[in-house]
Amino acid sequence: MLKNEVKGNPGISSGHFLPPADNTYDLGSASLGWRNIYVDSLIYVTGTVMQGDFLPSTQGTYDVGSTSYPWAETYIGNTTDYLKVAISSGVVTLTAQGSSFNFIGAIETDAVTLGGTLNINGQTFSGTALFSAGINTGGVTATNNTENYFGGDFVSGGSSTSAIKQLYYGNLTGYAGDTTYITGSRFANVLITQTATESIGYITQMNVLEPSISDNLTGDITLAATARLSGAPTEGEYNTSLYIVQAGEDQDFLTFADSDVVHDITGLVPANVFGVFEKKSATEGGARLIGYTETVTGVDLTGRYMTGDTTKSTAGTAAVNIAGQKSTGSSVTSMGAGENILAVINFTTTELLVDAEGDLWLNGDILAVGGDLILGSGEGGVTLATDATIRPPNLISGAGDDNVAGADFYIKGALGRGTGDVGQIIFQTAQQAAADTIQTYETILTLDEDLLTVAKASQLDGVVTFNAPLNYGAVDTVTLDTDGDFTVTSSYMKVIPFGGAGSTNDAIVNIEGAAEGTVIILRANATEGTGNDQILITDTGNIILAGAADFAMDNVADTWMAIYDGTNWLEISRSGNA
Repeated sequence: MLKNEVKGNPGISSGHFLPPADNTYDLGSASLGWRNIYVDSLIYVTGTVMQGDFLPSTQGTYDVGSTSYPWAETYIGNTTDYLKVAISSGVVTLTAQGSSFNFIGAIETDAVTLGGTLNINGQTFSGTALFSAGINTGGVTATNNTENYFGGDFVSGGSSTSAIKQLYYGNLTGYAGDTTYITGSRFANVLITQTATESIGYITQMNVLEPSISDNLTGDITLAATARLSGAPTEGEYNTSLYIVQAGEDQDFLTFADSDVVHDITGLVPANVFGVFEKKSATEGGARLIGYTETVTGVDLTGRYMTGDTTKSTAGTAAVNIAGQKSTGSSVTSMGAGENILAVINFTTTELLVDAEGDLWLNGDILAVGGDLILGSGEGGVTLATDATIRPPNLISGAGDDNVAGADFYIKGALGRGTGDVGQIIFQTAQQAAADTIQTYETILTLDEDLLTVAKASQLDGVVTFNAPLNYGAVDTVTLDTDGDFTVTSSYMKVIPFGGAGSTNDAIVNIEGAAEGTVIILRANATEGTGNDQILITDTGNIILAGAADFAMDNVADTWMAIYDGTNWLEISRSGNA
């Protein structure tokens, strides 16, 4: 039964409940609605369908549309921000409308299977695995040589002190049994070349290019780099910022190249490679640094410092340190006696060695351009000086023949040029006068191609053979003092009276300043006559004359010879040659 409020004389015609006019009357109202409507077949509605929720009476039972009657498009959201889902010819198109529209959620591996194609923002995906066709972003068109393309422009919103184009971030929690490794990102592509007669410039797992930087700052960029590794972990038994494993391969493990370099050692490395780190031994390890250059210096090892060390002892350090340390099994210790710390090698021939005691072995000469060669410790008076020995090598025991002469020892002066003298061999010594104060060096012996000069008393304990005339050198001049004494200055001397010619102070009383065994020859600086520079040698003081007879040298040709016994001068000969 219907209430009388249903106007327009509605009626039942052939079993149908019809309104008297089309698109004129309502079934219920906003204040008076029907409770339930039961329909066994279809409901046809022209125009807007409903307001409110559209819910099935039983979950998981009923469909929205069917294979025979599918919906054309579905809109989810509101009039400002919505997602449009459209299907046409087997293609699903998702269109997002609005200023901020994000897909949020988590997709497990193989959780999405594409039976056909999926078009997102103009890009089509197909296949039965997750995005097997690759990903292209930024509105770019997919290319046939790049699988995943992350492009497009981005302007930072200024909500932080940093700007990032791509960020890989999140927590990775390992599972029980993940004992081989846990890693944030892993690149493990298998790279396969085509079967073709051609060459490829390079094949790499990763290729990071220099950033193209547009500097619009009025300040400075503190650091600009192609890659930056920040920090190192501390939780491992061994920790490092960069860990390179060659996996048994024996090639170079780190190579530096630059297009500015063009050398010709291309049988080992490309022409633009200027530095290489490699494994020294394929099975025993060791690191080798190799430098390549077009000119002279392949490797330049430089230490730049702020605080220098002048310590000259076993505790001294330097701007560049080279250390050798010996394995103890799990750690290291000092090297063993005689073991070599440093070797200088010409291709395969060792030319210089420095061992654990600081001993130097070399297969060549020492060329010192200026400066001093100092042997032993104690330079500057800091510690007690040690003896220094220069000698040729001894014969090694068990070398074979037991009757082998020792090696000769040569000290050679340098050759001159043209008529110039050869370089002299000069021996000098110095005595420390006060703490940290060194006196001027005093020459003890000078040797050149013509003359050996010994400036101090000499002792010869063996037989001396002269194969040339004995030369006492140029005569030296000495003057008597007021007591009639003088000091020996050479083996051949000319004596002048105190006060000069005509002085009565012409008698020699004592001769001083000589060691036992010294022989001297004296002359007078006199011309004939007692009123000139005659010298009178008297049998007094520390002079003993033959027959105690005085000897007057009143001519430049007169000579007198004597030897000192440690106390007195004993006359050997006299010659009055006037």
